[in-house]
Amino acid sequence: MSQEDKEEKDKAVSKIVYIGGDENFFINIQEKFRELFPSIETDFERFHSTDDKVIQSYILKIREIKPKLVLIDFSQNDRAMLHITRIWKRQNFYQDINFIGLSDYKQNRSMVVKAIMTGMACIHIKSLEFESLIYDIAIMAFPGQIENHGFATAEMNDPIHAFYPCKLSLINENFLRFESSVPLKAKQVVRLHTYWDRQKIIRSNLMMCVDQSQENLYYNYKYNQILQMAHAEPVQQTDNMTKEDFEEKQLKRQEIVQESRYKLRKWVLDNQLNSRPKYLKAYVIDKSGIFFDMQPLADSYSFVYRIQPFIANAKREITNIKPQLIIYNLENVDKETLEANADIAHTFNDSRMFQHLIKSTKEVCKDQLPIIVCFNSGQYDSAYMQKVFNYPSILAVKEEMTMELTLKMSEMLKKKIVPNLPQPKKGDIYLDKSTELSYGEIESDITLLGVSENDIYFNSLEPIEPGTVIRVSLPVPMYITVLPAPEHTTISSQYYGIIHGIGEEERKELRRFINSVFFRGLNTEKANDAEEVAKLKQQYVQKQQAEVEERKKIAAAKASEEDDKKQKAKETADRAKEIIDELE
Repeated sequence: MSQEDKEEKDKAVSKIVYIGGDENFFINIQEKFRELFPSIETDFERFHSTDDKVIQSYILKIREIKPKLVLIDFSQNDRAMLHITRIWKRQNFYQDINFIGLSDYKQNRSMVVKAIMTGMACIHIKSLEFESLIYDIAIMAFPGQIENHGFATAEMNDPIHAFYPCKLSLINENFLRFESSVPLKAKQVVRLHTYWDRQKIIRSNLMMCVDQSQENLYYNYKYNQILQMAHAEPVQQTDNMTKEDFEEKQLKRQEIVQESRYKLRKWVLDNQLNSRPKYLKAYVIDKSGIFFDMQPLADSYSFVYRIQPFIANAKREITNIKPQLIIYNLENVDKETLEANADIAHTFNDSRMFQHLIKSTKEVCKDQLPIIVCFNSGQYDSAYMQKVFNYPSILAVKEEMTMELTLKMSEMLKKKIVPNLPQPKKGDIYLDKSTELSYGEIESDITLLGVSENDIYFNSLEPIEPGTVIRVSLPVPMYITVLPAPEHTTISSQYYGIIHGIGEEERKELRRFINSVFFRGLNTEKANDAEEVAKLKQQYVQKQQAEVEERKKIAAAKASEEDDKKQKAKETADRAKEIIDELE
């Protein structure tokens, strides 16, 4: 590579792309970034369209430009913007490209949740305060070049709840199926916060894991998990509880369970028509990106298309997708090109990788092998490839891959595939990805060690991978993305995270919380002083009361003594009278 080529490449990888229609915001972001981080050289580029097809084609532009970071503005055409975010976050690529989402105040908080559900690591609500957004751009795109953000960091040691977002896909009266990146063990009990417990349809968010796998995934998560609902909190037996009390509480719990089951069963029956099962899945390996080149949004077809430019890990990808159809756009790559690009040889969709794909498919899909369509097969027909690869369901297409031919063949093959698919079970509701019902949160615990306006430091008993998004309340709900801690940090903690997903009002609440932490010591001292004064006052009052009681006792004793004297004098007088009476 020549020096000029190297300089051009270095310049390209330092690019920040903004996709959106807010030109003033784009200009302000550039100016503020250069003001706060003058030592970081980067170029900003803006793409804007209101056309779904054009917006989807930006995926190919991102591939070509290879920016350090992409800002996606959801304030216009949020469906298409969320779509390309979702697609990119599951793309195999040569390098990691970070995405930051942007939303307007006029959009409700559900936009933040929708962005998080695409797999996006960070989303900011646009405002006149740019510092937090600029800092997050810098730490995500240029982690080795950032300096201290300058905001005060309050230290503490507070145990708090944390919540891991997850995507719900199916519910019936007993079980929930969802996808998350939180590994669970068989019979592990967790609290899963969902629409149904928020609406009091079910009476407890306590659930037990009955199954976990990495098969048949639809979203950008690692695990497919099934939880069984408890429907009611367990009865906690205490030392002073009698057997009768315990049995009475158990009976009450059973009544709650029955009520909860009834309400959920009714909800399931009422929502049967809203079920959205989508079984047909196709795994597409195509470097040319025909699905994204001025085409309708790729999630608008009867097949769920999972499109990759190349195969990164065949067994894992086939396991995750479990496709019924695989479409492979074969590349003809000569030996010299392979040798010159040995470090990225796996990214060529040539005959070697096709053979590897078939081998991996046989190992993963033993029970039901998917149909494989190989485009650009040249001189090789279906019969030849079926024999050579010992795979009876290969269709060789000599022509170049086109969108029209691919969709036509997919629809025709659907007739062969559908009869072999499992049918939806009665009582199962498949949740649409765009509905609020599909959002859930797994509850956990962390120990908060430090917090500023931009970031937090914390410990966790559970391991957390970089890039993980969690939600906390400090004191308002906000999202945290776990990242490697920058070099300038002064707080020692297991984990570091940047704060996002809040607006100006929430940030004011956060500042008040931070200030309250700083004044904890002073407030404690004041409280201790007040406690000492109260203690002395109480002692004085007790002393006064004791003296009064003592005086009362003395007075009572004197009165008793006088009474005794009077009684004795009376008795003496009476006796004297008796004696005199006897003399008479």
